[in-house]
Amino acid sequence: MSRLEIYVDMDKLAEGSVYHLCPRCKYVQRQRPDGTYTCRNPWCERLCATSNFQPLPPISKEKAADWKAVTPGVHLYGTLPGIWEIQLQEELTKLGLCVTLWPFVDEFDLLVEFPRKVRWAIDFKDWASVDEERLQKVQYRRDATETFVVFPDEREDYLRIKVVREQLEPELEGVRLRLFSEIITQAQVILGKKK
Repeated sequence: MSRLEIYVDMDKLAEGSVYHLCPRCKYVQRQRPDGTYTCRNPWCERLCATSNFQPLPPISKEKAADWKAVTPGVHLYGTLPGIWEIQLQEELTKLGLCVTLWPFVDEFDLLVEFPRKVRWAIDFKDWASVDEERLQKVQYRRDATETFVVFPDEREDYLRIKVVREQLEPELEGVRLRLFSEIITQAQVILGKKK
C-alpha cells in the first residue's frame, strides 16, 4: 500500500473552519446536520457517551493546514483495535504482569508473561460479528501456555461470545474465546488476587 493510500490531508475529512476530534480515538469527527459532532465509528461514539471522556479542544483549519490523517479504512481496521490492545496491556500491567505489545513483528497482539512460566498469546478482535472462518486464521501458539482471541465487553450483546464459544472453540484447535473482562478476571485468579 502506498503512502498516498494510507494518509490524506485533514481537510479531506472535514469541512469548516475547525476540526473536532473524538475524545476516545482522536480521529476527525463528522458534523451532524444539527451542527454537533460525532465520531465516525458508532462503537467509539457509544463508549464516549457512556464513559467520562472530556471533549477535546477544536483545532483551527490554519493550524492543521499541513496535518495528515490515516484514511477512514486504515483508522477503522488498524487504529481502533490498537486502542483496545493498549487498554488491555495497561490493565494487565497494573496487575504486575509483563506484557509485550505486538511481539514477533505483530504475529499476535499481546504476549502476557506470568510468574512460573505461564505465557498467554492474545489476539484482540473488535468485530461486528463472529466469523468462524476468520477465527480459524488465529493459530494456537505452541510457545504459549494459552492462546486467546479477546473481544470488547461492549460487543457481547452482538457477538454473544459466552454462547458461541461452546460451539466454536472445539473447531479452533486450542484457541480460546474471551471477553476483555474475562481475561482480566482469569489473570487475577492465576495471580491469586481474586477467588
